[in-house]
Amino acid sequence: MKIVPKKSLGQNFLADINIINKIIDIGDINEKDDILEVGPGTGNLTREIIKKKPKKIFLIEKDKLLYRNLKKEF
Repeated sequence: MKIVPKKSLGQNFLADINIINKIIDIGDINEKDDILEVGPGTGNLTREIIKKKPKKIFLIEKDKLLYRNLKKEF
């Protein structure tokens, strides 16, 4: 199923792995960190954050369809 960004929610999905890697590097995430990701969308950044094994990760997603997809995957 193709997910189309909703303009009403200002959605813009992060898909560029180079940008995702830069964010991860700057974040310097480790096992002591609690992470809050607002608007995880399709979960592309979330997947990379989880690989860093933070102590906890919290996701806030307003879009119900994306929420269900994230809940199913993570």
